[in-house]
Amino acid sequence: MQKPYLKPEDLAGLRPGVLDEAAIDVFTNGRCASMALALHKLTGWEVYSFVPLGCFYQDHRIPAHAVVDSPKGLLHAAGFITLKEWTTRHNLDSDNYRVCLDKLSYAEENLNLVMPFARAVLQKYFPGFSSNRP
Repeated sequence: MQKPYLKPEDLAGLRPGVLDEAAIDVFTNGRCASMALALHKLTGWEVYSFVPLGCFYQDHRIPAHAVVDSPKGLLHAAGFITLKEWTTRHNLDSDNYRVCLDKLSYAEENLNLVMPFARAVLQKYFPGFSSNRP
C-alpha cells in the first residue's frame, strides 16, 4: 500500500486557512501537489507541473513543482510564478525543465485538509473569488 502524499502530521503547527510563512513553506517546498490539486478542485483551472525533460512519471527524488494555470498566470501558495523563476530559486537549469499538464491523482488523499489553505490563496490573489465547488 502506498503512503499518502499528504499526512495530517505534515500540517502540524499550521492554522487552517491561515496563509502565513509556515503554510507557504509547506505548500511550496514539499506538498505543492496537494495545493495545486485543491486549487484545481475549487476553480477548475488546469494543473501543471514543472518537471525535468524526459521525466514522464512522478519521482520524488527529482525536483518538481505543481501549479495551476489561473487567469493571471501560474499560481502556487506563494503567488504567481514562472518556470524560470522556480528553476532559478532552486539553482536548476530551466532549459532542462518543461511545463506539462498533470492530474496529480496521487495527491487526492487528505485533500480536505488543504482546502482552507487553498481558499486563503484564492482570497489573497483573487479577492472576492467565490467557488460553488466543494
